[in-house]
Amino acid sequence: MSHVEPHVGASELHTIELRLENRPGALYRVLGIVRRHDGNVEHLVVTPAGELGVSRVTLVVRAAEVGQMARQITRLLLVRSIAMPHGIMCTRGGALSTTAARTENAARDAVTHTEER
Repeated sequence: MSHVEPHVGASELHTIELRLENRPGALYRVLGIVRRHDGNVEHLVVTPAGELGVSRVTLVVRAAEVGQMARQITRLLLVRSIAMPHGIMCTRGGALSTTAARTENAARDAVTHTEER
């Protein structure tokens, strides 16, 4: 019996939370960006966001650099907002802003109130 080692290297785990429109191919596009940045999805949770036609997606991604990945995910038209525990990134009219968040709960609260389309 062979033992397969998990993906090991300079990569770290990063949590990314999205509010994503429920459209065909939306999640596929997000995961495509993760793949193109050599990221590996360790955990994926999709739940209702409390808004009709929008889901909350929580990704735990193993990647060496998640900043560029998050910026590209933010550019997708179907992404309403994005948050990370160490900083909040919001889409507002195509612009990207970053502010510090002290706790994961603060990040979740900020995602809920970031953007109204």
